Amino acid sequence: MTLEKIADGANAERAMETKSLLCVLDFKFVLMLFVFCDVLGHIHGVSNQLQCPSVDMSCAVQVITTLSEIIKEKRASPDSVTPLFDAAKELCNKCGVEPKLAARRQRKLPRRFSLSVVEQTVGQRDDINDRSQFRQHVYLPIMDCLIAELDARFSAQATTVMLGVQALSPRSNTFLDKICVSAFAQLYRGNVEDLDHELYQLKRLLERSKSGSDRFDISDMLGLARFLEP
Repeated sequence: MTLEKIADGANAERAMETKSLLCVLDFKFVLMLFVFCDVLGHIHGVSNQLQCPSVDMSCAVQVITTLSEIIKEKRASPDSVTPLFDAAKELCNKCGVEPKLAARRQRKLPRRFSLSVVEQTVGQRDDINDRSQFRQHVYLPIMDCLIAELDARFSAQATTVMLGVQALSPRSNTFLDKICVSAFAQLYRGNVEDLDHELYQLKRLLERSKSGSDRFDISDMLGLARFLEP
């Protein structure tokens, strides 16, 4: 069912929403859909992995790093918007929408401001009439915002904590990894002078406990903490 048929339907609420959508349905609208589908497509997989109850922190750090690199590459590439433009034009041609960025109506400065000097923005927006202007005024600010959010939420310190916590999980492939545990301890100003020897002794102690009685369940960090209690 097309939007035109829904707009002419008997459901007044849906018809009103559909007519409002048809009023803004132009090439820029379709282009923005492709932009966010492209960006959010990369983010969605990372988000699902981070929300998984059995997430591996070390793998999560690698996935986040890869996502950040992908977004930075898209931001640096001058041709990153080209496939988006081509896909949007193809879809608009199929749907009968003019594949062209519509020029905005020029707003005139109020007469009372004609002799004034404006030192701050008054809400004006830059005209976007071609691919280069779209990249400069729309695409790049979106990429910059995403990069800033990733850097703020997953900073170097946050990454160190994630790797350190994972290195203390007995089921992890990086269990008692010297580099991860040392960086984690230094972040909290712990004493790392004898850390290498302590990790070595802990590994030997855990190996001996496997051949002994099964009093301790050392399958998670809580079990490890109980095992280390004096």
